Amino acid sequence: MYFFNIVITCFLFESEVMGGTPECAVHWIRKGMRLHDNPALLSAINYKNEKGQNILLKPLYILDPHFRKFMRVGPNRWRFLQQSLADLDQKFRALGSRLYVVQGKPEEVFPDIFKTWNIKLLTWEYDIEPYAKKRDGLVEDMAKEYKVKVEQHVSHTLYNTNL
Repeated sequence: MYFFNIVITCFLFESEVMGGTPECAVHWIRKGMRLHDNPALLSAINYKNEKGQNILLKPLYILDPHFRKFMRVGPNRWRFLQQSLADLDQKFRALGSRLYVVQGKPEEVFPDIFKTWNIKLLTWEYDIEPYAKKRDGLVEDMAKEYKVKVEQHVSHTLYNTNL
């Protein structure tokens, strides 16, 4: 329960933002669909702008066509994913936010998101799979073009595989 207290006091709710396009931190949810024990999410929640103010958190899940095509996603697995996303959205809504779900290749989706959401920080859990490394590299390069700070946090494996 301690984590939820941090969440409630640290990020701005969308209803609190008035006028203009607010600065945002985006937490890109991939495998780690949890609110507790999630260093990447916690970093996005606690991020402050140059004025030392909290910024709006927008949790994001991207339905990447790669996984439907290459990961043998049957009807049961697809239903489980949908239920998991709905549950995660409910949890964020209980905290005054919501889960944003978009469909497409991340390298094609992010340019529009970077342009429209005024993103200052993008976080995600580090992934060791070859496809993920390539995809993450493309997104990270793109983020630099838009002057978005990127943070990858190791939390899906028992130890840091980069050491």
